[in-house]
Amino acid sequence: MAVDPVDDLVFVSTPGNGSVEVLDFSGNIVDTINGFGLSPSDEANSIAFADGSIYMTDTTNGTVDRIDPSTMSVEVLTSGLVTPLELVYSAGTLWTTTGASWPPPTLVGIDVSTGVATSYGVPLEGAGLVSGPGLPGTIFSYDIGFSPLEINSIDWSRLPP
Repeated sequence: MAVDPVDDLVFVSTPGNGSVEVLDFSGNIVDTINGFGLSPSDEANSIAFADGSIYMTDTTNGTVDRIDPSTMSVEVLTSGLVTPLELVYSAGTLWTTTGASWPPPTLVGIDVSTGVATSYGVPLEGAGLVSGPGLPGTIFSYDIGFSPLEINSIDWSRLPP
């Protein structure tokens, strides 16, 4: 789920239906965007808001797509990824994990202006990612569904190109 604070919309990925439901802040469905890959996993097709657009991993098709909230049009930002799962935004870069959860996933950075994807080949301890504006340049990885939870801090400015 991602919130578009500019257009006052909430975008909810429904990977089992291959769609994204668009709701207003009252919870009313205002649009449905179809055509994404179907996925049996509730964890697939992560979604994020960045730079006025909605971005979503299409795990089944190996893409990261950009949705324009004003027109609801969809374009492929980058393709050829192996099961992209999580998606976060940090200081001009979208970050995703590829390779599902086993073998250990690797980290991929995607430039939102060009769509160029760079695989860092860094095996992660988990497929989950989070970031926040309070720590630009830092993302955190974690194991989805494991307890105790291990969280790893990644200063992506120090990753090799």
